[in-house]
Amino acid sequence: MKNGILMPDPGQNDKTNKENLIRGIPMEGHLGKDGETSWFFGVGINAYVHFPRLNNAVKDVKDVAILLQDQYGLDPEHTILLFDEAATRDNIIIELDHLKGLVAPDDKLIVYYSGHGHLDSSKKGFWIPVDAERENTAHYIRNSTIRDYIEDISSRHTLIISDSCFSGALFVRGASRADFAIEELEQRPSRWALCSGRHDEQVFDGEPGKNSPFTESVLDILRSNHLPKLNVAKLADRVIELTRANYQQLPEGNPLYGVGHKGGQYVFKLRASEENLWERCQQENTIASFNAYLDQFPSGRFADQALLCIRELEDENKWQEVRQVDQVYAYRDYLRRFPEGKYELETRARMKQLEQPGSFAKGRPPAPVQKKETTPSSPEPQRVEKRKPLPSSSSWRRNLVIGIGLMVALFIGIWIIRLASRNQGKVESENTGLELFESGGKYGYRDQSGKEIIAPRFEAAEPFQNGYALVKKDGQAFLIDTNGDCVADCPEELDKTAWAKADRLDNLDTYKAYLKEFPNGQFSSEARGRITQLEVELQRDQAARRDQQAWETAKKKNDITAYENYQQKFPSGRYYNQSQEQIEVLKKSRRPEEPKPLTLGTTITGRVLYGGYGATPIGVISSYSNANAEINLMDVELRQNLSIEYDYDPQTGHYSINNVPAGKYTPFITIQSGYPFNKNSGGDYISFLSGLNEDIIVAPNDKTINRDLKVVHSIHLKRPMDNQKERTFANAPPEILYRQGFNPSAEVFEWDPVPEATRYNVRILLTDGATGNNIDTKSFETTETSIRPGLEVNQGNTYYMFNIEAYKGSSNYVGDFTNYYKNGFGGWFLFKVLEKPN
Repeated sequence: MKNGILMPDPGQNDKTNKENLIRGIPMEGHLGKDGETSWFFGVGINAYVHFPRLNNAVKDVKDVAILLQDQYGLDPEHTILLFDEAATRDNIIIELDHLKGLVAPDDKLIVYYSGHGHLDSSKKGFWIPVDAERENTAHYIRNSTIRDYIEDISSRHTLIISDSCFSGALFVRGASRADFAIEELEQRPSRWALCSGRHDEQVFDGEPGKNSPFTESVLDILRSNHLPKLNVAKLADRVIELTRANYQQLPEGNPLYGVGHKGGQYVFKLRASEENLWERCQQENTIASFNAYLDQFPSGRFADQALLCIRELEDENKWQEVRQVDQVYAYRDYLRRFPEGKYELETRARMKQLEQPGSFAKGRPPAPVQKKETTPSSPEPQRVEKRKPLPSSSSWRRNLVIGIGLMVALFIGIWIIRLASRNQGKVESENTGLELFESGGKYGYRDQSGKEIIAPRFEAAEPFQNGYALVKKDGQAFLIDTNGDCVADCPEELDKTAWAKADRLDNLDTYKAYLKEFPNGQFSSEARGRITQLEVELQRDQAARRDQQAWETAKKKNDITAYENYQQKFPSGRYYNQSQEQIEVLKKSRRPEEPKPLTLGTTITGRVLYGGYGATPIGVISSYSNANAEINLMDVELRQNLSIEYDYDPQTGHYSINNVPAGKYTPFITIQSGYPFNKNSGGDYISFLSGLNEDIIVAPNDKTINRDLKVVHSIHLKRPMDNQKERTFANAPPEILYRQGFNPSAEVFEWDPVPEATRYNVRILLTDGATGNNIDTKSFETTETSIRPGLEVNQGNTYYMFNIEAYKGSSNYVGDFTNYYKNGFGGWFLFKVLEKPN
């Protein structure tokens, strides 16, 4: 292992070499609820300039963002991604600043970093941007800076996911997890981090073209999750288990305390895709499930089908109710609600049977009418009838015959009544003796004795009339005879019924279904015309919805760029004039722009020397000339400098590099202010080229390359040395300081306050004089203008290196330390500490 990079055995193939690349560049010797908006800020870096290239960092961030958009409701408009050359220190800080203004108190945010990491000797961690230089941690991003932003962004939930070496250094030790119901976890604010390794652990990048082991675990768990809500603690536990089982690294997931954590957790809410939700609706096949689909996707792809399914289920439910009642009024109500319903034929047949004279309706018979009882006021007197004489024999015989006849009539009447009762609920066909019956949702015919004559195989059927019955099977209507054989097709009946349904529902799906079944039907031309009209209306509605959504997004951001983006996407949009009015208002309220600093190059990468030491910001001095800058372009393929010419425009502060042939180049730039040294110029500035992301690629006929310079204040160190005092040369041996009691002393370091600065970061590196490697680092963060570092006496061939940076707020870089020498500048103060002078 060398410089934090695993060096594979030379006998292994190139693929294995790339797979074993580690994301970490340590210093040698230091290995070790409703309405919320979801935001995602992803940084992925493969193409490092000064550090080993990674294989999968960009793919990792892209894959996670796409998965969250597809399955967890992340809006692409709320997704911010920085990859490779765009992932400079400045751009990362700028986007974090933007998020402070964009993220609302009820929103939630994921920050996903995939790239190299660094851990110094004091166990402080860093992210390494694409433009960072080795051994120059001033270009790194401190974990403390990330924590400051996490505290400043006013989200309800913020989750940091860091896939880099030493990413566990984000945590404060002793953190614990709260145990609340998931609803309460969502309500309580949270600040969490999920890191690919412990604070002192290196992590693997993975095989090229795939994902890192850590990101692969995250993706696997989120993809396979079926819980409607997955809290981050459960995700972290599963990621740890899955990653540890396959790789030599141990992820960590815990709250971040001291930055606004109140016991909550980020909750991943599974948003089923429209297709998956529709599939579940079809499986459940209930009115409630289709209504749930319409609630979530009121204008979805299957909205018309959902309405049709609800109608059919309501039809079925109503039919079941009607069958229970089995009265003419109930069947009439069914036909009123569903005039072309699924059971129209059965309903009309049953009504006809119930309305025939002498038919008995199913259900409770009417209650008998009771006679009113009366009580006589006085008992009636008993009467003694006069006895009649016995009839003659001929009269007796006649009466006997009449009695027997009456008895026979009585028995026949009873038999007829019982037969009618037994046939109740059956539809008897005319002239055939066959009755219609239902079994298992299919219809057939049987005789009066109950014997099945035609098996139940029809989806719908009518009683026989004149020896024929109209039936429907496999979506086709036809006539059958008493043997069940088809004698004639009747497609016009089915055509008419299908069109009535399509015309009533009046939506694309039903018209298309009608044409699919009857491409040359009676109503095919009407169906095609209505489909054309509805498609035009649908496109107009979709365009209006997109217009509305884009306008709402622009209003939420409320800046000129957002409104201009809306105008570009919708030049004839409904809100175009309003967006223009907002742009004019913002332009009037915007402060006048400050003069831009010196610019050099476009998207370029290269080593840049410090320079620009003057009394005012570089780039606004009209007396500048091209002699103040030395610019070289090295041909990447030939590895030699190109002979170039360049001009300087004092009005714009731009250098123009002319007549550059097509090719790929690396710039080497030195900028001098040309001003004489002035030890009283405590407000001097220095400038350095920042945000250099990739080698220059010059296309044919390109003439000019521009690039901005970052301008900051020069920090004046007063003791133990004066960095504004001219020194002999940059490569002089380290200066001598004494621990205490003698001057110059290393006991106190003091500097002048920097305008606008609110805090200072001081680093003192203990360095091996023989190798130049760092042995230990002391870091100090203070709001004062002095420190007492408590340095020990140097032993052997070692020395110290001092540097200080000034910041305004959490990340705005406003001051840097530079030594002035006769032949150049130096960014560090080198010294040795002795006990006492010889």
